[in-house]
Amino acid sequence: MSVFKRSDGRSGNYYFYVRHQSGKASKRSTGTRDKRLAEKIRAKYLLEAQQDKALGREPDRSFKELIVIYLEAKTRSRGFKRLWYASQPLLQAFGDNDVQDIDVEAIEGYIEKRYGTVGDGTINRELGVLSAAYNYAIGKRGWKVANPVVGCKLSEPEGRVRWITRAEAAGLIQAADCPTSFSAESREKVSFGRPLTSQYRSPYLRDFIELALNTGCRKQELLGLTWGNVDFSNDLILLEQTKNGTRRSVPLNSVSRGVLIRRRAVCAEVCPATPWVFFHITEALHAKVGDRVKDVKTSFATACKKAGIQDFRIHDLRHTAASWLVMEGVPLLEVSRLLGHKSITQTERYAHLAPESSRALVGVLEGKANSSSTLSTTWTAKRQRTTRMTQIQVLNGRGERI
Repeated sequence: MSVFKRSDGRSGNYYFYVRHQSGKASKRSTGTRDKRLAEKIRAKYLLEAQQDKALGREPDRSFKELIVIYLEAKTRSRGFKRLWYASQPLLQAFGDNDVQDIDVEAIEGYIEKRYGTVGDGTINRELGVLSAAYNYAIGKRGWKVANPVVGCKLSEPEGRVRWITRAEAAGLIQAADCPTSFSAESREKVSFGRPLTSQYRSPYLRDFIELALNTGCRKQELLGLTWGNVDFSNDLILLEQTKNGTRRSVPLNSVSRGVLIRRRAVCAEVCPATPWVFFHITEALHAKVGDRVKDVKTSFATACKKAGIQDFRIHDLRHTAASWLVMEGVPLLEVSRLLGHKSITQTERYAHLAPESSRALVGVLEGKANSSSTLSTTWTAKRQRTTRMTQIQVLNGRGERI
C-alpha cells in the first residue's frame, strides 16, 4: 500500500505508513487530497529518510510517534490510564506535527486554547505528560530535540481543603444509611437477582463513608480493599497498592472495626466467595453479584443532597479525617504518616486548622508559655528526660553524683 485515506473518514487527506526503529508503524498525513501529489510527497519523505540515515542526520518524527512510544513504555505503570487520558487533547492539537516544529510558542498557544475550558491543574497535568514524553525520547531513545514545555506551566492555587463538622458527618451517614440486615422478602429478591427497594439501593454507602472518615483512606484504596488486606487480629488495614506506590498500614479504631465486621456479615450472607470488602449484592449493569464496586459517586451525591451538604466530594472525606485530627492537636507529621503522604508539604495545607499551636508558640517566644498548655507540658517533659539522661551518662562515665 502506497497512500490511502483514513477509514474513519475524519480527514479527506491521503496518508502513508512510516515504520520506526522500534518496529512499530504509524500513519503520516501528506496534507493533500490529490493522490498523485500524495505519492510524490511519500516518495520524497522516504528518500530523505534514507539520506538522513546514511548521513547520520536526525530524521523527521511526528508528534504522534512521540506519544505512541512514550505510552508504550508506560503501559504497565499504575497511572497509565491517567497518562492516556491526558495525552488525548495533546494528540488532537499536535497530532501530525513534526516534533521539531513544536516550540514554546506552540505550547503557549495550546495553553491559551485550553484556558477557560478546563482548570489550570488539568492543563498542567497535560503539559506534564508532554514534558515527560519529550524527556523519555531524549533520554531513552536518543532523540536530538529540545523539550518545549520547560518554563511553560501555569501556577496553581493551593489545593482545596473542604471538610465537614462531626454533626454534618452524622447527618450524611444517616442520609446514606440503609438496613444492616435484609428482610425475608429482600433475601428472596437477592437470591433471584431481583432489584431491591429504594432503602437498599446503596447498601454499602454508609459503611464506605464511615470507613473513610475513620481511616483517612482514599476512595480507590477502600473500593479496592480485599479481605486479605484486613488484619482483625492486629486491627490493621494493609494497603498494598496506594497512589504514591508505597505500602502502608492503617490502624482500625472501634468504629472502622465495627464497619468491617458488619461488611463481613453481609459478605457471609450474600456472597461468601467474594474477596472484596465492597461488592455488589445484586446484579447491575456489567456487574455480577460479588463483583467489586467501582464507584459510589452517584449515591454519594444523592446522600449529600439529602443531608443538605453542598460542594462536597468523595475525596473530601479524606480531608475531613485529616482536619479533625489536626483540630484535636495531632502533629502534622503523624497526620502525614497516617494519610501516606510522601512529603509533609502535602499535609501542611491543614496547618491553619491548629491556631492554638501557633498561639502557644508565640507565647513561648514572649516568655509567657502557660504551664498547663499541651505544648509547654510536652517541652517540659522533653527537657526533664534530656536532663535525666545527661545525669545518668555522667554518673556512669565518671562515677560522680551530679
